[in-house]
Amino acid sequence: MINLREASGKDIAAIREIFLASYGTDYTDPRCYDDALLTRLVYSEDSLMLVAEDSASGRIVGTASVDLEVGAHSDLVGEFCRLAVHPEYRRHGVGALLMEERLRRVRERLQVGLVEARATTPYSVKIAEAHGFAVVGFMPERWRLRECESLALLARYFGDALELRNNHPRIIPEVHALSHMALENCALRPDAIVDEDSPAYPPGGVFEVEDLTTEGYAALLRIERGRVRQREIFGPARLHYGIFRLQARRSRYLIARDGGRIVGAVGFTLDPLDKAVRIFELIALGDEVVRFLLSELERSCREKWDCLIEVDVSAHAPRMQRTLLELGFLPVAYVPALVFHEVERLDVVKMVRLLTPPRVKTDHLSPGCAALAELVLRLFRNRTVAPRIAGAVHDLPL
Repeated sequence: MINLREASGKDIAAIREIFLASYGTDYTDPRCYDDALLTRLVYSEDSLMLVAEDSASGRIVGTASVDLEVGAHSDLVGEFCRLAVHPEYRRHGVGALLMEERLRRVRERLQVGLVEARATTPYSVKIAEAHGFAVVGFMPERWRLRECESLALLARYFGDALELRNNHPRIIPEVHALSHMALENCALRPDAIVDEDSPAYPPGGVFEVEDLTTEGYAALLRIERGRVRQREIFGPARLHYGIFRLQARRSRYLIARDGGRIVGAVGFTLDPLDKAVRIFELIALGDEVVRFLLSELERSCREKWDCLIEVDVSAHAPRMQRTLLELGFLPVAYVPALVFHEVERLDVVKMVRLLTPPRVKTDHLSPGCAALAELVLRLFRNRTVAPRIAGAVHDLPL
C-alpha cells in the first residue's frame, strides 16, 4: 500500500536518491540534489512537496511538488512539477496517486495549474491529460539535460478562472491556428480575432544601454507605462517587488537612457544552466524605445550568453506579437486566462527565439500533444525553409 504525505526534513536524503535514480546527475534544477536547497523547498510556504511511502517497507518511492508562485503574486498560478517515481516502482500507479493528491490539496489555492512535461517521457503527459490538464503548447528543445529536450505545456483551470477570462483576444495571423487548437483543447469556443493591420513597434533611435542599479531604480519606478498600464508582457516578477528581491530571483533589467534620462527598461531572468532567458516586463516612455530594448536583449542572448529567449505576451497586444515575430520569435503556446490584470484574466501567447532550428520527433507523443507539436514545429520549418525556397526561385532561369 502507498501512503501519501507532505515531505519533511527526514525525507530529504530519500528524495535526492529518487532524483538520482531517475535522472542521474543530469537534472539541471539544483533543488533536487542540494540538501540545503531541498530543505528550503520542503519548508517553503510557496511550494507543496509530497512523498509516496511504501507502508510495508517504509521506503520513500516517489515525490512530486507544486510551485504556488510561478506567476505574479495576484495571478494564482501554480506549476505541478518535479514528479519522480523510483524506477523499481514505476507502472504501479504511484505517479497518478501523487497527481490526485496534489490536486486535492491545492485546488482551493489556485485558478490555473500548469504542467511542463518532458516529451521524451510520454507517461507524464498521459498522467496530466488523465487528470483534466489540456495541451496548450509545445516548447522545442527548451530544457537541458544531457541533451536539449522538448516540453509539452498543459493547463487546467479551477474556481472562477474561466469566468473571469477576457474574451475575444486580438492576435496576429501566425498565432491563429495555435490559439484555435489550444482553446478547443480547453473546451473553450475559439473566439480570437485575427489582426492583420496592427504594425510592429518602430525601430526607434539610438539610446545608451546599461544594467539597472539601485541608483536608477526610483526613476524607473516612476514610469507607469508598461509596468502598470498597457501591459503587454507578463512574467513571475515585477519592478515594484524591490530590487533586492529581484536580484535574489536572478532577475535583471537592461535600461535605455536618452541624454542621461531613463526612458525604458526590459526585465529578464538569466538561467545559465538551461541557457535560457525569460523576459518578464517591459517599461517604456514611448514607442521608439520598445523595439530597441528587445533588439538589444536579443543580440546579447545571441552573442554573449548563447541563450534562447522566452516571453509571455498578452493575446490582446498584436503590436508586441508582430514586433517579436519580426525579431525572430515564434509562438509555441497559447494559454487561456493565464494572468490576472486589473479585473480580468488575459490569454497569453508564449513566444520563443531559438538560436538554431529544432530537430524534434513527435511520433512517441499522445495524439493531442503530437497534433499541437506538429503545428508549432511547422512554424519553425517554414521560418527556415521559406527563405531557401525564395532564394532558389529567384535564381531559376526563365
